[in-house]
Amino acid sequence: MNRFALLVVMLAMLQGCAYKTAEKKAVLVSDCEIFQSQSFMKKVPVLVQLADSHRDLCHALQQFSLSSGLSESELEWLSADERFTVLQALVSNSHQHPENHFADSLWHYVNEDNFVCRQPVYAAYFADRYGAQLNYESCPKMVPFYLLDTHLGGHLVQISPDNVREIHVTFASEGDSFASSFGHVSIRLVVCPDASSTIDACQKNLFNHIFLGYVARIDEFSMNPLKGVFGGYDAHLAGATFMETYRSNTLVSDRNVFSLPLVLSQSQVEQIVRELSEIHWRFRGEYRFFTNNCATLLQDMLNLVFTPEGSTTPDFTFMRPDRFFNALKNSSMVRAEVLSSLDEAESNGYFFSSNANYYQQAFLSLTKSVQTYPFPSLNAYARTPAPNRLLALLSNDDVYFQLTQNDNFVEAQVLIEERQLIKTQYNLIKTVAKLIDETQLLTRLKNAIQLLDKPEDRRLLQRCYVYPLMQVEADIPRFAGIPYGLELGEFDNDDKVECQSLEAHKVMSLVVHRLLPKNHALLNQVAVLEQELEQTFDNIETLKELL
Repeated sequence: MNRFALLVVMLAMLQGCAYKTAEKKAVLVSDCEIFQSQSFMKKVPVLVQLADSHRDLCHALQQFSLSSGLSESELEWLSADERFTVLQALVSNSHQHPENHFADSLWHYVNEDNFVCRQPVYAAYFADRYGAQLNYESCPKMVPFYLLDTHLGGHLVQISPDNVREIHVTFASEGDSFASSFGHVSIRLVVCPDASSTIDACQKNLFNHIFLGYVARIDEFSMNPLKGVFGGYDAHLAGATFMETYRSNTLVSDRNVFSLPLVLSQSQVEQIVRELSEIHWRFRGEYRFFTNNCATLLQDMLNLVFTPEGSTTPDFTFMRPDRFFNALKNSSMVRAEVLSSLDEAESNGYFFSSNANYYQQAFLSLTKSVQTYPFPSLNAYARTPAPNRLLALLSNDDVYFQLTQNDNFVEAQVLIEERQLIKTQYNLIKTVAKLIDETQLLTRLKNAIQLLDKPEDRRLLQRCYVYPLMQVEADIPRFAGIPYGLELGEFDNDDKVECQSLEAHKVMSLVVHRLLPKNHALLNQVAVLEQELEQTFDNIETLKELL
């Protein structure tokens, strides 16, 4: 089960999504001397009011203002409540005691002007609890996400929350692997061309949509079921492009993807986008397949966001992503009507069907056109090596006649050959990743890349292999909030690369072969896949020349 589902959990952090601020009253004069500070008046007005009549609180805040932090307090007003504890679990990479973490965070909230920009999760919480106004007018207009894409590599994107029109909870149907046996849930940011775009234009702007999901940081590149169940993997909120999510689910894994828009105001959307960015760069938790997974983390966030204080909205407590998503469809949190007709949903961008049926239809059209078609099934076609596939097609007189006379036949044949190309590309990337892991090659690889003569080769391998593998194998650099400016220097690459090009695979192969003995078993597997990939490219070009 992919950790994409964890995205929703982040929404729970959205405690700031539905602000329920305490009654705000202007406080002009205070008997508590410390409140000559405009920072206190602006950031914690409720505490200012209470301190006038509670000397113990006044004394505690005087001590607070004179030090760089606030020690653990028994005062209810200065102690972590249940909601803060939930927030800390959702956003923090720290095992610090909640009370100490509360005190430290409150101090920074009061004293740092950019706290709201870097830590919108806690800023929303403190503003809500202590009756302050929250706004992002002084903050950078763009927030960063680091996205993975097997074609574009790992790359930094900056989006304006104003350009996000909707936030969806998505569900990818069950897959064949242990980790995806109950499906996977995640978050989709519907990013518009600009703030004034129509919802139709936003839905069609697919190449800029962002998917966020909780995933396990698996340091051996294949999931160990025992560690998945009992603990041992870190969880983090990973980002991916729409096209990567679409390819990996509908093309490679033959899974359907459903997308449900949450019922949110535009101000809630902005708050959630900023909070998701903070979680994306900051959160590190433990992943457990049954009890702390993509679905449970997402539910935690939704429960926090959509349950106003004092109300009794039923909590989501489903351990399985599929059951959670079904319950969500029957709630008032989403616009479930968009999935009432899957045909309409597919036309409108709320449903993305597995491409297995389309490939099967293309294959059946080939077998109906030629009774002697050399492959009995699509699976048989997929199991045949690329050189043998082309030879079998061109040596069959009936097939060759159709290839030279029937463009529809050629297009169907190209389609199923392109399916093999996609699957081979993914298998090659997976095998190279496994090779780098088993040989502990990442550090040596980073050093070897620096010795390449061409700068474009260095950038290509860093974007396509090193940075993405670091997200899986090594700890991603964690920040104490949303990073901006120079902090993002390592990730900021504006140059375009094509990671799935034949040239990219050849450059990577050259470097890996230099670092490993020629008889390494996985290296031989890589070589076989490289030959298969190159021949598949040739097959497609040969077929297209017949059009």
